[in-house]
Amino acid sequence: MSIRRTTLEEIVHRCDRLAQQGQRLRPGQPPLAALDADGTLWGPDVADLLWQRLLTEKALDRRAAPLIARSLREAGVEPTRDAYQDFESLRRMREAGKVSAETMVRLMLRGLVGLREEALEGHALHVVSTAPQLSTLSDGESRGMIDKLRALGFRVIVVSGSPRWVVEAAVAAFGIPPCDVLAGQVSVVEGVLTDGIIEPLPWGKGKVQAILRRFGAVPRVSMGNGLGDLPMMEATSHLRVLVNPTDDLMVACEEIKGPTWSMDLLGLPAAKSGKKVPTQVMGQAAGQATPRRTRRPTAGS
Repeated sequence: MSIRRTTLEEIVHRCDRLAQQGQRLRPGQPPLAALDADGTLWGPDVADLLWQRLLTEKALDRRAAPLIARSLREAGVEPTRDAYQDFESLRRMREAGKVSAETMVRLMLRGLVGLREEALEGHALHVVSTAPQLSTLSDGESRGMIDKLRALGFRVIVVSGSPRWVVEAAVAAFGIPPCDVLAGQVSVVEGVLTDGIIEPLPWGKGKVQAILRRFGAVPRVSMGNGLGDLPMMEATSHLRVLVNPTDDLMVACEEIKGPTWSMDLLGLPAAKSGKKVPTQVMGQAAGQATPRRTRRPTAGS
């Protein structure tokens, strides 16, 4: 599969045609544009940033310790029973590819157990307002792209496995309301987070399930950067946009029929070897994708 470079204007033109077709087929029902968050709309992983804040502030509840310890033991390492040390051990193992992405996505949700929702919202707002790559989202390229999609009649939704509290805080810069955010969350009882993840978790196949459950339709356009986004893109009816894709996602896309385009949108620095491929790819969703080699996707993709 050859990759053709294109421009944002060309993408907008294609989306315009799709929106017009959608209005003819389903009058009054806006077509969906489903966007991943981390690595797609912005560079950093907001789940990582939120946990860095919680670890620095020693803000975890004592109920998080046994959950973190259990995950570490399942990874083959005896825990210290210190939640902060054990989480750092898991993080290093994740970087070494010894812990799966989904394991970390789920732990970074369940590990919020015992926190008051109001306090977590405060931590999320602090992360978004102080992280350089997040504090300027309101006037960046992602905001411009989203505005164009909405002007064409798309309903833009954000789908991410990262905790919804920090995702919602970040996408507020785009004018996206909480009702259009599908993100990782746990049950909240009397203002306190539990360790019960609300399924489907919007990661991997769960992204498609969450979209169908909330909106009753697959997206006509989708954007993502890692293997955790691949099922959503395979389910997309028309345009698939891979933003700064990981190399394993690039390999997976080689198995999908149809033309593919690449475009520089976010202006992120070139990735180091073995990390991310600094391109975007867009093509019509068709066929099936089976990776021939693997690499660690980001936690919240």
